[in-house]
Amino acid sequence: MRSICKLGIFGFIAPLVVGLVHSSTSYAQPIPNVTLQVESATLLNDYTDLLVSFSNTGTTIGYYPMIEVKLPAGLKCDATCQGKISITNLQGAPVSVTAFGPAGGSTSFTNPVTGNPVAVSAGESVLFLSLPVGSTAPNEPAITYFIPATVNSDAPLGVPLPVNATGVFALGAIPNGARGSCGAVGKDTLCSSATPVNVTPAVVTLEKSVENLVDGSTATGPSYPRRFKVELLVAENRTATNIAVSDVLPDTFVFLALPGADCKANPGSLTFTPDLDAGDSCSFTGDGNGGGTLTVTFASVTGGTAIDREVSYTGYVQKLAGGEWRGDRAPLNGSHYHHIKLSGSHLRVRPGIRLSAVHIPTCIGHSGAAVSLHHQVHHERHNGWYDG
Repeated sequence: MRSICKLGIFGFIAPLVVGLVHSSTSYAQPIPNVTLQVESATLLNDYTDLLVSFSNTGTTIGYYPMIEVKLPAGLKCDATCQGKISITNLQGAPVSVTAFGPAGGSTSFTNPVTGNPVAVSAGESVLFLSLPVGSTAPNEPAITYFIPATVNSDAPLGVPLPVNATGVFALGAIPNGARGSCGAVGKDTLCSSATPVNVTPAVVTLEKSVENLVDGSTATGPSYPRRFKVELLVAENRTATNIAVSDVLPDTFVFLALPGADCKANPGSLTFTPDLDAGDSCSFTGDGNGGGTLTVTFASVTGGTAIDREVSYTGYVQKLAGGEWRGDRAPLNGSHYHHIKLSGSHLRVRPGIRLSAVHIPTCIGHSGAAVSLHHQVHHERHNGWYDG
């Protein structure tokens, strides 16, 4: 099992769909706002970094805040997961969670505080979280839970699994309000649903990152090298074959040591961790003027408990002819980007994911005038799944 403290790009942050399930009133009231944030795809039998944030977006104080989180079949939070739930912005704050499921069939699980029934289908489960505060006021910082839910090893590959959540003020806008089900007549409980987010079970994920090697500086020229890493991860005990990872490098990038056409035999500043196997290959087209295309093909990769394959290389961003600095905001039809592609006979890239990878953080200016930039690290993650 890989560490739950993964670096990765979250697929998206879902905006709240506000739908107070309560009788219409003309007076001010709190809104139990919940947003969900999650990686768009996660390896089988691996953790997904699910973040659930609660805030009051209404106009008055809300009392007894809670969150109801419904996990789909194929995604679980067992006792180990529940013990690792944490509040990211309140270090050491106690976590109160009551969990039910997975359900054996269609049924409902009851909120232990309000009595609200949450309908579930077979395999679904519900987490009832009571926040460590008695009330929240408008405009207070959100309280965010980290939930390391696991994708089941038998989850359906490539099928989005929706995570749902509901924000609750059990006592509504009154310190001693009457508790009840969402929308119950004569009760003060307020509920508001979040837009679901999807977790897609995958067999292969691809990550790319960049780091500046000189005091965190973002500058051009060979005195300021940077290292790029492409990391390939395969689900534990699964095997993917004929995986081709292509990295199209922009003309602003120059290798510190130029690879040969057969970059397995002549890697230049490329490094492979672990070393390429006998059936693996590496090809490079390009020259010392900058840019090129790097393709590494792995004959077979079986997933373990860490990064399964890593390709890294060092180089620098050059100053182009005419004294113009070009970087990640220059309108060069994408030639200033690194682009990665993932292909193979047993995987495919998930539809809708744009395959541009790490943007080179360089200086942008005119007539040779350098522009100072803060240290930047761009990191994107792209995901695929088994198709065989």
